[in-house]
Amino acid sequence: MNHRELRRTFLEFFAERGHKIVPSSPLVPKDDPSLLFTSAGMVQFKPYWAGTVEPPYRRACSIQKCLRASDLDQVGRTPRHHTFFEMMGNFSFGDYFKDEAIPWAWQYLTEVVKLDRNRLWASVFEEDEEAYDIWVKNVGLPEARVVRLGAKDNFWGPAGTSGACGPCSEIYFDLGPKLDCGGERCAPGCDCDRFIEVYNNVFPQFNQLPGGAREPLKNRGIDTGMGLERLAMVSQGKKSSFDSDLFAPLVREAAQILDTEPDDRNRQMLRVAVDHTRALVFAITDGIIPSNEARGYVLRGILRRALLFAHRTGAREPFLYRVAGAIIEHMKQWYPELAAKREQAAMIVKSEEERFLRTLEAGLERWQGLLERFRSGDILPGGELFKLHDTFGFHIELVKELAVEAGLELDLAGFESAMLAQRERSKSRSTIDTAGAGALDDALATEERWHDQLEVEDVELDRFAPLAGGDYELHLSRTPFYPEAGGQVGDTGEIEGNGFRLEVTNSYRSKGVPVVRAKLLAGEVAAGPVRARVDVERRREIERAHTATHLLHATLRRVVGDYVKQEGSLVEPGRLRFDFASFEPLTPEQVTEVERLVIEQVLADKPLNRRPDVPIEEAKKAGALALFGEQYGEKVTVVSIPGFSAELCGGTHLRRTGEIGSFIILSETGVAAGIRRIEALVGRAAV
Repeated sequence: MNHRELRRTFLEFFAERGHKIVPSSPLVPKDDPSLLFTSAGMVQFKPYWAGTVEPPYRRACSIQKCLRASDLDQVGRTPRHHTFFEMMGNFSFGDYFKDEAIPWAWQYLTEVVKLDRNRLWASVFEEDEEAYDIWVKNVGLPEARVVRLGAKDNFWGPAGTSGACGPCSEIYFDLGPKLDCGGERCAPGCDCDRFIEVYNNVFPQFNQLPGGAREPLKNRGIDTGMGLERLAMVSQGKKSSFDSDLFAPLVREAAQILDTEPDDRNRQMLRVAVDHTRALVFAITDGIIPSNEARGYVLRGILRRALLFAHRTGAREPFLYRVAGAIIEHMKQWYPELAAKREQAAMIVKSEEERFLRTLEAGLERWQGLLERFRSGDILPGGELFKLHDTFGFHIELVKELAVEAGLELDLAGFESAMLAQRERSKSRSTIDTAGAGALDDALATEERWHDQLEVEDVELDRFAPLAGGDYELHLSRTPFYPEAGGQVGDTGEIEGNGFRLEVTNSYRSKGVPVVRAKLLAGEVAAGPVRARVDVERRREIERAHTATHLLHATLRRVVGDYVKQEGSLVEPGRLRFDFASFEPLTPEQVTEVERLVIEQVLADKPLNRRPDVPIEEAKKAGALALFGEQYGEKVTVVSIPGFSAELCGGTHLRRTGEIGSFIILSETGVAAGIRRIEALVGRAAV
C-alpha cells in the first residue's frame, strides 16, 4: 500500500469509529518549554492528559509532524532511523481502553493494510495480564507470538518522579530469518534487525505518587503511535524505509541533482541528504531558523552533517536547497504550508550551505592533521575540539561522530571549559560603556520611576564613589533615570543637592542595581536628599528611536518574512541601529517598502499600550516577541501597537506613533554571515 493510501485509510478507519481528525501541530511545541521539538503525536494533547484543559472530544486521530535528533548519528546507517518523521496515532481521553484499542490496531494492520498476520508479533508489559489475554483470547494471536517484556521496553512514564503512567503493548513485523541475530530466543525486544516495531499502544492507567506507589488514574486513556515511514516500508515489502515510496523518488532525484548514481558507494550520503533536508524544510516552514541557539543549533547541525557526508563523495557546491524543492513538491499535497514557504526555505538552506562550505575544506584538513597526531584510543584535547567548533563550524555532535570512526576519545570537559571562557570574553566585550563601574559593592534597594516620572525631589543620594577621571558613581533611593538595557542607551540629566550640582552622563546597572555616572559641576558631593531631573528632550528623541525600532521590526517580518529575528540593536537620540537575521540583502524595492510601511504607521498615529507585570507565558502565548540577548523574569512588560506589533520590552516609549515625526533609512548592510543591519534616523534628525 502506498503512503497516500496509508494516510487516507488510517484517518478514515478511526473517523468511522468516532474519532475527531485533528491536524498536525507545528514542530515547535505550544506552551511547552520542556521540549525542543514535537517528538510524538501525543504532544499536542498533553494538556488533556494533565487535566489542565477539558478536551473538546473524547476520541482523536492525527498524523503528526515529528522531529528527533537524539539518534542523529544513526540516520543513514540503519534502515529505520529518521530525523523528521510522521507519526500516525489514535487517542482516547477517558473514553475507550484496551478492549477496543488492541483489536482496532490489529484490524487496521491486517484487514485494511493487509499485512501478513503470520508475520505480526506483540509484546506486553510482563505484569499486564489484561493486555495478554486480549491478544490471545480476543484477537487470537498465538501465545508463542505474544512476548512479555519488562518496564524498560513496555512501561511508559511517568515524566519525572510522579504522574500519569502505564503499560504499553507494541506490534512488531517480522522481516525474516535472514536478519536473525542467531540467538535461540530471538524475538521482539532483541537488539537485532529482524523484528521492527510498527504500532505502539500506550495505556495511561496509573497515577504514580512521589513515593513510588501507584493508584488508578481518574481518566485513563489510550495514546498510540505508528511511524508512517515504517508502515510504508513493511507494507511495501522493503527492507529499509528509504526504499519505500516516501523516500525512493527523493533519493533518485538527489542523485540526479548531484549527477551521481544511487549505488552502494553513494547510498548512505543520499539517504542522509534526503532525510536531513526533510527535517530542514519542515522545521523552517514552522519558523525554526538555523542559528547557534537551541532549536536553530540542532537544525544547523543537521544541515552540516548532510554536507559533510556529501563532501566525502565529491560534492563541493550547495545542493540541499534543490533537494528541498523536490521534497516540497513531493509533500505539499498534505502540507500546503510548504508550498507557501518554498522560496524562503530554499534561500535559507542555500545560505547555510554556502556558509559552512566556506570552512568545511579547511576544517577537514585540520581534522586530518589531528588524525596524524593522535592514534586510536587517544583523547583529543578540549582546546582542539573548541577550535574545530569555533573556527571551522564543526558542531561537537559532528566531531563525536568523526571521533567514533577514528577510534578517538574526546575531552568534552575541556571543550565545555573553552566554550564557557568564550562566553565570558563575549560578555566583557559588551558595548555598554561602564568603565570603572561597580565601585558601589553593596546590594542597594531602588525604587525605579523612570517609566512615569522625569523628575523626582527629596530622594536620598545614599551611596557614591569616585571613579577615574573625576567622575562619580551614585545610587539614588528613587530614580527617574532609565538604566541602559535592551539596546536603549541610558538617560542623562542633572542631580542637585545641598551645595553641589552634578551632570549625569550615563545611567546603567551595576551588579543589577540602577546607578548613574556623573560629573561634578559645582560644590562637593555629599549624601542626603537631592533633586534628580532627566534631560527631557534627549529622552524624547530616544523614545522616538525606540518606538520606531518596534515598527521597523514588525515591518521587516511582513516584508522579508516572519523568520526575521532581532539579533541586536542600538537606540539613541534621533538614531537607531537594528541587526537582524536574514539570509540575503534586502532589495532596493524592499528597503523602500519597509520605509513606506513604517511611515504609514507613523501617520496612523496609533496609541502604544504598555502592560506591566504580565506572566511571561501569557505574553508569549499572545504572540509577543521576545528579543535577542534579553533575560526575562516570570513577569514581563508588553509594549504593543494595535494591529501591528507586540514585544516584551522594558524600555521607554512614546505615547503615540505619530510623535515619531519622521523616519528615514540611511543604510542596509551585512555585518556577519546571515546578519543584516539597518541604520535609520528619526524625529528632528531625519528632517
